[in-house]
Amino acid sequence: MRLTAARILRTSAAFGLILALAACDDAESAGTPTAGSPATRASASPATQAPSASAAAVDDARQPGWENATDPERRLQGCLVGTFVLDRDAWTAGITTLLKKDLSSVRVKDSGKVTFELKADRTYTLTADDSRTISTGSSPGGDMRWVLGFDGTESGTWTAKSGQLVLKTGAGGRLAADNEISMDGQQLPTNALPVSGTPWSQTLTTKCDADGFVAVPADEPSAVKIVLTRLG
Repeated sequence: MRLTAARILRTSAAFGLILALAACDDAESAGTPTAGSPATRASASPATQAPSASAAAVDDARQPGWENATDPERRLQGCLVGTFVLDRDAWTAGITTLLKKDLSSVRVKDSGKVTFELKADRTYTLTADDSRTISTGSSPGGDMRWVLGFDGTESGTWTAKSGQLVLKTGAGGRLAADNEISMDGQQLPTNALPVSGTPWSQTLTTKCDADGFVAVPADEPSAVKIVLTRLG
């Protein structure tokens, strides 16, 4: 059969980019306020005279939002700030399409929730609440069952530049994945799978708009796309 553990794991590793990216050495320092950000405006305001509520509203109205920013770097950075949730329908459809290239009778059952918050101070929090994807399929070489799960919290810092998002985890490390594959009821040996948490890529190609963003590893363009819907 053409389906191998390495090929299957490319699918889970696509999502693992959000869970397990390493920062580039030349990444921008975290927490640097962008021009026109609340932190910048606050530092520019006279300390002795706080503006009135109406004056502050006018000042905010004069500041262009990321939607109107002409600088692509500022536009991307502003767009990525917010709280996003994994689009599980898109995730399920992506895995189904991938597995159908090698298997017949593919079925994918998905549950749980993954929330990803990217803050303006360049910190992030990733929370997986009993996220489970169970996939099955058949081939001449046997019947496969693949279980991919995430549960817990990860935090760190983020940078974005040239259409790429880079995450650097904090002291708590990367969010571990439960990743099990079996053929005809026999679980593949641990050494057949990549070590959980190993970075798949240092770069995550990202397209962002008002509805959310889509991410895919730059070095694995055929991997399942990660679709995240904006909550706020």
